[in-house]
Order: sequence, then structure tokens, then C-alpha cells
Amino acid sequence: MAFMLVCVLVFTISVCKAQPAAAPAIYVFGDSFMDVGNNNYLLLSVVKANFPHNGIDFPNSKPTGRFSNGKNIADFLVKEIGLPTPPPYLSLVGGATPPITGVSFASGGGGILNESGRIIAIQALSLGQQVDYFTMVRDRLVRQLGPSGAQAHLSVGINLDRVGYGSTYGSRVMVMDLNVLLILDWLGFGRFIRTCTLVNYMHVCIVGPEPTLSKSLFPIVIGTNDLFAYFTVGSLVAKLYTPQQYVDRMLSTFKGLFKTLYGLGAQKLVVTGVPAIGCCPIQRRTNRTGECNVELNNMAIKYNDGLKMILQGLKSELPGMNSAYFDYYGAWVSLFQNETYGFTEIKEACCGLGNLNADVLCIPIARFCPNRKNHFFWDRVHPTEAAATFFSDMLYSGSQQFMVPMNVEQLLAG
Repeated sequence: MAFMLVCVLVFTISVCKAQPAAAPAIYVFGDSFMDVGNNNYLLLSVVKANFPHNGIDFPNSKPTGRFSNGKNIADFLVKEIGLPTPPPYLSLVGGATPPITGVSFASGGGGILNESGRIIAIQALSLGQQVDYFTMVRDRLVRQLGPSGAQAHLSVGINLDRVGYGSTYGSRVMVMDLNVLLILDWLGFGRFIRTCTLVNYMHVCIVGPEPTLSKSLFPIVIGTNDLFAYFTVGSLVAKLYTPQQYVDRMLSTFKGLFKTLYGLGAQKLVVTGVPAIGCCPIQRRTNRTGECNVELNNMAIKYNDGLKMILQGLKSELPGMNSAYFDYYGAWVSLFQNETYGFTEIKEACCGLGNLNADVLCIPIARFCPNRKNHFFWDRVHPTEAAATFFSDMLYSGSQQFMVPMNVEQLLAG
């Protein structure tokens, strides 16, 4: 069990209350359902949300690059785990040190296949590019801390900003006299003091615990844009591949990248299927009756069935790997059909213009609904903040109706 401790040391020490965190860090991979702002830094991308009315219900009504009226699934999931929302990787400019609690690589328009992002967004981070960026983060750990220390991700920490000289990936440089050093050891923190050097009668110590990367959580929410790319009018991929061939390409590519993450140290992974995207307003608007695009939904089901089989096979193939599958498709349908969730509008987007508010994106000239809590869709593709809270709850503590074979809470406890 990880703990985040906040203490103040100024040559004396006070004991502080521990707040449990279920994982030392979280590394988020995916598309616009999880993007917290990476696309803000992609100059050519046409899939962005860093303008009004996006973020109208975010603190200070700030558009952050989240495709939502407020927070998204990633925000709520990390809160339940006990971690801060990881920053977008592309925001770490100038060689900034990635935070010890994780990074988000998710990118709006990104897909499993490299070409999907070019079709949907012109520029987006594919899953392969996201894994490459994670590799760079891990390599930097190795360069700074050595192979053994590279696995360290803060699970029990001490805020030493008032007396320290900074922090690096879970370790902090701390200056203290012998009395403070003895008190730390007496309190049980001695095991986290890796090395100390005596300089001018003061002890300069490297403080940092030794949990492993294998305890961190790796959510992967992707695949939607690959299917959208296949169904885009005039799409070349639809001419090159049958639906089954295309799904097989998606699954094969995903499996390879999943194994790459495992090889880099990931052992706790939660993977979502593709939701019922044929029921998005952008798909319903092309149907005179406003019904879902059945062909698109059937292809999502085909992909999801294959994904579940791959995860089952990898369980025996990859020693020590534990994964959980989130039936994102079933979760969408459940919120559509079950009135107890409170979504009385499941067809029309809250923000947009035209038929079902889906002819135009949620841009500053668009109109938006006054009650975002009864709308399932914020814009013509993405759920509202209200819907995201339900999905986060299902992920973290939901039953096997949607989480197989376990939820995130159980995954992290194992």
C-alpha cells in the first residue's frame, strides 16, 4: 500500500497523517476520452478542445484540452486511486522532469494504428508513439538513478521542499543534522534514506523508497478512432481491408504494443473496449430516424470480443502480468437504457449546432445546454462529466458486469 505523506521539516519534525494511495503512479494511454491536454501542443492537429465552451464546468470554467464540459474519466479515476491527475506528456517542455506520480500520453484522435490519427486529426499521438514516449521516460529514469533505482516510483514520501534542494523521480536531496537523521530513523523512515554524505557538519542525504514500476497502473483507452477512420467517407483503409481484416490488424498491433509495455515493466494494466460509438450524435445524425449506426457498433463488438481473447491469452504468456478489461460498450448501453442514472437525453449533444447539435463541433459560436447533468453526450462524440463519473466508478470499484476479471481496486490490491 502506497502512502502520500505531507510533512514539514525544519530541523525538527512533526508526525503527519498518512493518506493512502492505491498505486505509486499512473501512466495513461489512449485517445480523447482520456486526453488531458496533449493535443494542445500538436500544432497541426484539428482535434482540440482548448477553447470554450469546453471546460465550462471545470474549475474556473477553464478549457484545458479535455473533450468535456468538465473533468474526464482520467481525472476521476486518479482521484479514487489517491493520486493527482498526471500532466500531459507534451507539456513537459525544456527537459522538465516528469512527476513521480505519472504522466498522461493520451491524445485526441489517436488510434492503435498509426494512420488513424492522420485520418481523424491530421496530427495525433498513436498508441505506438505514446509507448515510445513512455520508453523515453523510463530511459531517463535509468540514466538518472541507475537500473535498480529506475523502477522507483514514490509510494511513501516526505515533502522536504523547505529544507531540500529539489526532487528527482521519487528521490529528494535533503540537508539535516544528526538529530533529525536519528529522529527519522526512529520514526521508521530510515529505510527510505538511501545514501548520506557529511558536508560541513551537515548530512546531505538522498531520500527515496523502493517500490517497483510493476505497482503502477497503466490504463489503455483506445480503438475508437481506428473504427471511425474505417467508416470515414472515402476512407482508403475501407477499400484495402475487409472489416475482419481491419479488426485483425488492430488486435495484432495492440497485442504487440501491450507486450512492449510489459517488457518495460508494466504489470498492472486496465484495458477498455471500444464503446457503442455508433450511437454518438455524429453517427445518429446521418440516420433519418436518429438511430444508432448498427454496422459501426457491430464492428466495435467484433473488436472487443477479439480484445478479450487476447488479454486472456496474454495472462498465461506474460508471467506476473495482471490485467482488467472494462466493458466500455456495455457501460454506455447501460447508461442509455437505465433511467436511474439520470440521463434523459441520450441522442443529442449538449454543445454544438445543427441536427442533434452534431453538425458543428463544440466551438465558441455553438450553443450549449443549461443542464449538463441530464445529457449523456457533451459534444458529438464525448460523454459529459456526469457520465464520466459513472464510468470511473465502474472502473475502480465496479462489479464483474463490466469489469473482468476484476476491477481496478482489486487489480491494485493484488
